[in-house]
Amino acid sequence: MKELIRNKMNDTDLGNVVGGNKPEEKAPKKKQPKIEKVPVPVPPLNIVPVPPLDIDKIDISFPSGKKSPKNEKKK
Repeated sequence: MKELIRNKMNDTDLGNVVGGNKPEEKAPKKKQPKIEKVPVPVPPLNIVPVPPLDIDKIDISFPSGKKSPKNEKKK
């Protein structure tokens, strides 16, 4: 029985197979189209100054903390 199988396999390509997985056929690589670099127009920077609000004009500085002369006494 084994001899019959061997004889049949010798007539085919399978007789040369020793073992392992059948190598997969690689799909042909698709060529990527070349992308042209196109300059992109940049809009000019329009910086508009923001007018100060009325609340920003109020002086909120703290007192300087000047010391009164030592001769003066608080009453």
